[in-house]
Amino acid sequence: MISNQRADGKIESLQGLRVFAFLMIFLLHTGLSDTGEIGVSIFFVLSGFVMYLRYRNTDLNTSVKELFKFSAGKIKKLYLLHIITMLAFLYFEIKILVEGFSLNKLIETIWHVILNLVLLQVWSPNQATYFSLNGVCWFLCVCLFLYLLFPLINKGIKGYKSVKSAYVSIAVTVLLMALAAMVVAKINVPESISNNFTKWFTYIFPVYRLGDFIIGCNLSYIFTNKEHKLSVPTASLLEAAAFGLFLLLFMLRRYGVFVFGSYFLRYNLVYLPASMAVVYILAHEKGLISRLLRLKPLVIVGDLSSYAFLIHTVVIKYYFDILAGFSLALNPVVSTLIILVITITLSYLYSIVAKKRIKK
Repeated sequence: MISNQRADGKIESLQGLRVFAFLMIFLLHTGLSDTGEIGVSIFFVLSGFVMYLRYRNTDLNTSVKELFKFSAGKIKKLYLLHIITMLAFLYFEIKILVEGFSLNKLIETIWHVILNLVLLQVWSPNQATYFSLNGVCWFLCVCLFLYLLFPLINKGIKGYKSVKSAYVSIAVTVLLMALAAMVVAKINVPESISNNFTKWFTYIFPVYRLGDFIIGCNLSYIFTNKEHKLSVPTASLLEAAAFGLFLLLFMLRRYGVFVFGSYFLRYNLVYLPASMAVVYILAHEKGLISRLLRLKPLVIVGDLSSYAFLIHTVVIKYYFDILAGFSLALNPVVSTLIILVITITLSYLYSIVAKKRIKK
C-alpha cells in the first residue's frame, strides 16, 4: 500500500517531518533546547525509509565501481554546499592562525581540510576531528557510507520471502545495536584517543548508524507490502501517540529514569522506537498531524532541509560573531528566528543553483 505521493515520488507528510527533525537540531545549535538527538534519529530512519521506497522496483548494480558511483551521485547536490560551508568556517581557523601562529594548529587545520574534502572525518573517534570546520557535515559523511551500501541492502530485502523477514531483520538489528552500545560503554578508552568514545560510537560512527538506516529500509518494505485501512480518528490517535512517545522518552532520558538514563542509550537507541513509529505512521497520511505536515509551506521547507542542515551552523557562527563585534546581545528567541529566516532564505537560493547544475 502506497500513500498519495508527489510527482517526484516523495510522501509529503514525510517531507513535513523533515522540518520537525531539522528544528530539533536547529534549536540545539541555537541553545534553546537539547533535542538534537531526536532530529538525527528521525533523519537516519527516514533516509532508509524513503531510499527503499524510491528504489524498491529498481535493480541497482552492486559492483564495487557502481556502488561508489551511486553513493557519489546521491550526495552531489550537497557536496558543493559542503565545500562552501567548510570554507566559511575555515576563515575562523585562519583568523586564529594569524592572531597567534602555531605549527601544530596549522598541521591540524590542513589535516582537517583534507579529511573534510574526502568526507572521512567521521572515521576518527576524536571530537576535534569529526566535528572539525562545519561540524554538522559529519552527517553527510555518514550518508555517503549508507548510500554506498544501499544497493546491497536493497538487493537483500528483495530476497525476502515474506514481511516476517523484515520484522526479524529489525529485531536483530536493534538487538545488535543495543549489545554493541553496552559493550563499547564498558571500554576504557584513553582520553588522548577520544574525548568521548561512547558518544562517537553510538552517535557518529557510520557502521553503527547503518543500523538506523537498515531499520528504515525494512520499515519501508513492510509499509509497501501490507494493506492498512486506518480511519482518520485511529490514524490521528496513532500519530499523536508516536509524537507523545518522543516526549516520554525525552523526559525519561533527561531525568535518568531507570535504564533510559544510561549513557550508551542517549545518543541513538532511546529515541529509535519513536522514530520508527512516527515515520511509519505518518507515511500513511491518514491522520490530522500528517495533514498538517502536508501544508505547502512545510513541504517546501522540507525540500530545503538538507541544504538548511549544512547552512544553519554557518549562519549561527557568523551571526553571533557579528553581534560580538558590535557588542550587541539580542533576546535568544529573537536571534533564533532571525537565524532561521536567513538559513531558509540561503537554502532556497542554493536550491536554485543546485537545480541549474543538475540540468547541465
